[in-house]
Amino acid sequence: LFFLKRIWLSSNNFDGNIPSSLGNLRNLDHLDLSNNLLRGTIPDSIYLDGLEKLSLSNNILTGRIPHGNNALKKLRYLYLSDNALSGGVQDICVYTYLVDLDLSHNELSGSIPTKLGTMPNLKNMNLDHNYFTGNVPSELGRLVSLEKLDVSFNELSGIVPSAVCSLISNEKLAVLTADCNAVVEQCSLCSISTNGYRMTMVVP
Repeated sequence: LFFLKRIWLSSNNFDGNIPSSLGNLRNLDHLDLSNNLLRGTIPDSIYLDGLEKLSLSNNILTGRIPHGNNALKKLRYLYLSDNALSGGVQDICVYTYLVDLDLSHNELSGSIPTKLGTMPNLKNMNLDHNYFTGNVPSELGRLVSLEKLDVSFNELSGIVPSAVCSLISNEKLAVLTADCNAVVEQCSLCSISTNGYRMTMVVP
């Protein structure tokens, strides 16, 4: 199996831990174990240099998101939603080629890292249904490819930065959702669909 490049084992009833031996598959570029009953932590060993897509969504995984260090240089799609992952997400910022990032429906906490604004290829970022605190970083306004940003159902506060609002006015960002946070509107575009603690904007 040394030359195996892609594994799709989604939507089965696999349980137990993710085997660390998957790290021996050095040519793997796609790994999809989503929609199973996998438990335990994400093993560092599966962070392979050539991996482009990692999907572990909708399992029962716990612990922190492993630090990729210099691995995952080619990672473009990271789907870890609907688990019980905890801790911060600072380490995500090393994956500079990400296009899709879905960390929704976990138990992640801390601030949204400003370094997320250094991912020029990022199109979709879902951070909703976690415990993130603090402000929406103005640095996210640097994400010139961003089409969807969902930070709803967290514990965020403050204003929507004008830099993020400018993505909407420039018709880059199509969907911005910040429902059920203590976020207040910043610009006239934001106030169109904002009432108190709810904000959902869809740009046609």
